[in-house]
Formats: sequence, structure tokens, C-alpha cells
Amino acid sequence: MVPFDEYVRARGGEFLRLARALAGQERPARELLFRALAEAQGQWARIAEESPQTFMRQGIVRAYLSPWRRSAPAAGDPLAPLSRTQRAVVVLRFLAGLSYLEIAEHLEGSPNTAAKLAEQALALVDEAVVVSALDSYESLSPGTSVLLQGAAGAAAKRSRRRVTVAAAVIAVIVAVGALANPPTKPAPAPPPAPDPSPTHTYLPSPVRMIPAIFPFPVFPYVATYLPLDAGVPVIHQDGATIGMTYQNFALTVSPTPLPIESRRRVDHVWERDGHWLRLVSDRISLAEADQVAAGLVLGEAKMSLPPFTISLMPAGYVLRRANPQSVCLAASQTQPSFGLCVTAMADVLGQASWPVQPVTVSIQGRTAHLIYPNLLWAEIWIHLDDGSVIRVSLEQRTPFEMLTKEDLITFAEGILIQSP
Repeated sequence: MVPFDEYVRARGGEFLRLARALAGQERPARELLFRALAEAQGQWARIAEESPQTFMRQGIVRAYLSPWRRSAPAAGDPLAPLSRTQRAVVVLRFLAGLSYLEIAEHLEGSPNTAAKLAEQALALVDEAVVVSALDSYESLSPGTSVLLQGAAGAAAKRSRRRVTVAAAVIAVIVAVGALANPPTKPAPAPPPAPDPSPTHTYLPSPVRMIPAIFPFPVFPYVATYLPLDAGVPVIHQDGATIGMTYQNFALTVSPTPLPIESRRRVDHVWERDGHWLRLVSDRISLAEADQVAAGLVLGEAKMSLPPFTISLMPAGYVLRRANPQSVCLAASQTQPSFGLCVTAMADVLGQASWPVQPVTVSIQGRTAHLIYPNLLWAEIWIHLDDGSVIRVSLEQRTPFEMLTKEDLITFAEGILIQSP
């Protein structure tokens, strides 16, 4: 078996190029790479005998497509018009050289869907532009090594104070940086491997579960004029921003100014009643947009409730995002892009991309699968009688914001699921 650090030293450049092509910026790319390395390092004995390259690629893509990830493309990025899923498809197709069948396995979908996403992406960005943009990630810039070494040094200092497990992975990231800018002096020896015994130094703080009390989003306006085929609105929330989305346009209200995207056919931003409102659409005319804006009156448009109720939540957590299918909570004192999500979804072929063998557990008398590859990411899939799934997902930045596996199970047990 090839040792983990040797494998990363040999293939790290490939994975860093993939992460950079997905993220489009250096720092988010390093974060994607770090998460994939941390996930692989803890299971190296198993995946080294199977397909480590596929495992690493899937880990990077999964981190990039995570619903908690909030990083935006850099200014001037030629691939910025693409959605994250479209960008993942073209990167895997044109940079990694994967078939649509292989791409589908990375995206937990079908080959037809992957091909359709590629077609949509190339309708937005010319293939020559895509290839040219991806070519720019073919080699590491001279500054990459310095950036990675600086990040590794900071992480190593933090690990000495908090957790010894991260030290081995950080040393590997430094080795990846050395591919582009070899040091003139011999590199220092990597830290000793962490003690595999159960007496870890990173025991999480106890988490207290409290009754879940949080308001679901209410859009503070009602539209009295609707264009043809507007349909029924969906109310949703992302942080302090509340949206009301129709079939052919979307409204957003926020306490702070909202950005304008010049590439949209209609994008109006205005201030009213102490709120900032935004109307965007690619399907209605400017005249219709003006009529919608003029016809807004104060009122309460309430979100349709999801098919479950959260009865318990960790103390200190607040509502971060909500829509009729999903509710996400985040710790109010930490990064809001990490936390707990509960999502109602149709049964999908997600098991093919699970990084570890799931453990079958019982949640409220229902069969469920627990996937807990490491201390930073975990999921519970609760299977319902009609074939649908309630997915409980946990994503944490460090082992010190820690919710444990037991906390996740307790949280899942407190989810009241409506009968299908």
C-alpha cells in the first residue's frame, strides 16, 4: 500500500488543480483540498486498496457542491455565469477527462443529467472559453507554495494547542505546495502520526439540546399584480434575506442593500419601508416588472411548512436557511455556513458516493443509515415507507464546534415526520 503522504506528494498537484478550477480562487480551493485530504487520511488503509483518485475527486466535488458553501467566483472569472453544478460538470469533463457516466457518479445523478448540464453550460460559455479558462489551472503559480506553507504553519500552530490529528494532514498540504516551489533546504520531518488510542486530546464540549423555537420566514409584502403563468410563490430564507419566488420572477427583501447582476434581463433594487427589495427575472418584461413592484402592498406571505418539525436543537443555534423542503440551523457564534440541515427528498442513489460504509440504525422506529466518516461531516438518511428520505446533515469547520455522532442521533430523534 502506498503511504498517504507519498500519494499526495505524487498526485497533490492534480487535486489542487481540480480544486482551483472548481473554486476559481486560491483560498477556497485550499479549503476544498483540505477537507478532501482530511476525509481521505482517516480512511487511507481502506481506500488505498480501492480507488483513491476517485475518492479524492469525489471529496473535492462534494465539498464544492455543499449547500453550506458560500464562496463566490472571483471577479472576471470566465466561468462565473455557470451554476456550481454546471461548473462541476465542465471541470470534470474538460479538465479531469471523465465520461458522463463517471461524472454522474460524482454528482449522484444520471449520465443524461450530466450531459444536459454540460449542454446548458456550453450555451452560456463558449467551449473555447471553457478550455482556455481550465488551461490556466494546469500549473501551480509560484505564489501557491508560499500560500499553502503559510496556511499549514498557522494550522500547525493551532493544532498544537487544540488537536494533534490535524498535524499529519497539514504536513501533507505543505508537501503539495512543494511540488510547485521546491524548498532550497531539506523540509522538516513531518509530525509524528496521531495516537490511535481512544484517549484523544480533542474531546468535544458537551452540547445541550433545547426545545426548537424559531420563526419560519414571512415575506412582508403581497403582490397584487402577477404576470401570466406566475404560479404559486415559494417563500424561503437565507440568513436575514427572505425571498418569494414565482415561476417567472423572484422577489427578495433584506435589511441591507442587495447586489445587482447586470446579466439578468430584469434586475431592480429599491428601498421601501426601511427594507431593501430586489426583483429579478429572465422571463418577464421591464414593464411587467414595474407593475409587479408598484403592486406590492404590506402583508404577510408565509412559507409552506416542510413535511417535518424540528423539536430539539443545540443551544446557541439559530435558523439560517429555510424553504418548503429544507431547514438549516447554524451556531450563532461561529461560521454561519456550517451547521445542521434537515431536507425532505425523493430517494436518490446517494449511497454510491458515501465515503464510508453506512451503519444501519433505528430513528423513531424507522430504518436509517448513519454516515460518519470523520468529525467534520456526517449524515443520517431516514427512510420513509413511500421511498422518500429525510436527510439530516452535519457539517463543521473544526472538531471544537463539536456536535458528536450521539448529538446528531439525538437531534434526528427529535424530528417529527409527517406520515406520507
